[in-house]
Amino acid sequence: MILPAFPENNIPITLSSSNGFVPFLGVVLQSIYENSSVENNYDIIILHSDISEYNKFLLLSLSESRRNVSLRFVDVSEKFSGYDFSVFKWAKQNFYRLLIADIASEFKKVIYLDCDLAVNADVAELFKVDLENNYIAATRSTSAAGLIRTPGFEFERNYYINELGLTDTNDYFSNGVAVLNTDQIRKDFPGNSLLDMILEDPTQWHSGDESFYNKIFRGRVKYIPCEWNVIHNRRTVRFMDFIPDELMDDYRKSYMAPKIVHYLGGNEKPTDYPSDELAHYFWIYARHTPFYEQLIWILAKNAAQEQVHIGRKFVEARIEELQKTLDAILHERNMDRKMENEVSNLTFIGDKLSPKCSIRWKIVKTTRSFFRLLKK
Repeated sequence: MILPAFPENNIPITLSSSNGFVPFLGVVLQSIYENSSVENNYDIIILHSDISEYNKFLLLSLSESRRNVSLRFVDVSEKFSGYDFSVFKWAKQNFYRLLIADIASEFKKVIYLDCDLAVNADVAELFKVDLENNYIAATRSTSAAGLIRTPGFEFERNYYINELGLTDTNDYFSNGVAVLNTDQIRKDFPGNSLLDMILEDPTQWHSGDESFYNKIFRGRVKYIPCEWNVIHNRRTVRFMDFIPDELMDDYRKSYMAPKIVHYLGGNEKPTDYPSDELAHYFWIYARHTPFYEQLIWILAKNAAQEQVHIGRKFVEARIEELQKTLDAILHERNMDRKMENEVSNLTFIGDKLSPKCSIRWKIVKTTRSFFRLLKK
């Protein structure tokens, strides 16, 4: 049982991470600390199954001088034993949040944050949101709203409307930043209910637990301003022309002063594209962590892999060009051989049918010379 770390002004924040993602987790924690207030206490719980003791030590060092911060690690290996998540393309850490209500059984509500973001405001403000009788507070997904309306994506539109049951195509939400009504979730989905439900038919959840949440929590969502989850990636840009005006206005306003920047996407982190807009927020906080050098190393490796990828594409294009040239040469040689055979056959027939120095013999000789001239 996990009890609140502080008797008053306790702001519970949950995150889930793997050992390999710890450098990014460190940036999130540092961003929370740098925007915290002395009036509040920050009760941070990390759900994991493999974070090393050394990485725990480094993470704890970030808050060692902060009396209003508690950082605890909860190993969920036992709770997830017996469950197979290989059917999903996402890491199993993404599904740890399904058990937050059960793990944080002494909390009425908690904040959940993904580990690929930067916090620019006091999350205590986010915690104050009135959930009423809703299961979750989250932001609308601008990219999903744009995708649904983009020509050529009828399959996705059908999925959102018919499979997930969205009556308003603006209402699909992103669950990377959320306030969970753990008290209400425990009542309606006790124990491992959510975990069991998502694994009944994994193939129907095209976006993992996010699409699952959108269907299960449908109609019980408190929508909060986009500024709490500003997502900048190529997906958002791709569908920007089709995002409804009311969502686009909120996005543009939030983009200029984001309270949380979310670097959503497998290969769209600041360590992939450090010059992307909004990436600077990440690096501001990263410099103040013991993971800065690791992140620079990841950046360097990604850059090297990108160069290899570019080089491979160049080589493949060159090979394709050479193959076309080789095919043309072989075709020309085949034509030459065919012509040689025809000339040889003609000579053979001519020698047999035409006496030497006869009129027919001279015609054959002239024709043979003509074909050889063509060959040159």
